[in-house]
Amino acid sequence: LITVRDQQSAKLLIQIGIKPERVHVVSDPAFLLPETKPFDNNLTQDLADRQLVGIFPTWGVCANGDFSQAIKIARVLDYFHEKNALCFMAFPMRVRDGEMDDAKFSAIIQSQMKYPAALKIYNKRLSPSELKWVAGKMLFNITVRLHAMIFSLGAGVPVVAINYEPKVANVFAAFDCPQYLVEMDDEFEESLKSAITCCLNNLSTYRGKIKEVVAEVGKRAMHTFDLMDALNFPTAAFVNEKGTEIQG
Repeated sequence: LITVRDQQSAKLLIQIGIKPERVHVVSDPAFLLPETKPFDNNLTQDLADRQLVGIFPTWGVCANGDFSQAIKIARVLDYFHEKNALCFMAFPMRVRDGEMDDAKFSAIIQSQMKYPAALKIYNKRLSPSELKWVAGKMLFNITVRLHAMIFSLGAGVPVVAINYEPKVANVFAAFDCPQYLVEMDDEFEESLKSAITCCLNNLSTYRGKIKEVVAEVGKRAMHTFDLMDALNFPTAAFVNEKGTEIQG
């Protein structure tokens, strides 16, 4: 039994000799993750006081120490702070000592901004279910990390997804909203502006589209556990901090 998240991966496996009947395209089980409110009163108060735009960056966009993409993101945040009075909060999904720390990458973005106070950086570790709760409280989210995108969509919140690796586009394809997918190419900065502008102008419609698609995506995610049950294979449960369990 092999499960993959997209047709392209399934096709590749079949091309290299895997029997087609062994390959199943499902949705990422992270879509099924329950939300958990963080035990951080300061954070929850911040989110209650004002509507923010979430940012979920990753150090991975800085290949070979090239911070040009961070500078472009900083300019885009400044643009929307000036134009629409938007304020942002960055949430690291990887917090660690040394390099490859998402909080450090967020600080680089902030250091390049004309209005650094418009970006607040949350420096504490959050569990996946807490990150999904946070994503669900935002006006919309700008994501680089794949699972930040999944958490936002799973929570029904619009997302502008930066396609830093093909897996992002492959998963996002299920929602049929290419206007909100941004390629990291020579037009990155302008494309990011255009996608955010489109998102702001169509928030209600976009939310409706997500609601329409996410139920079906959830069914495909549950199919992973159905397949494992058919093999009599023990499946792991998602359990949140309150002990609520979902399992196939």
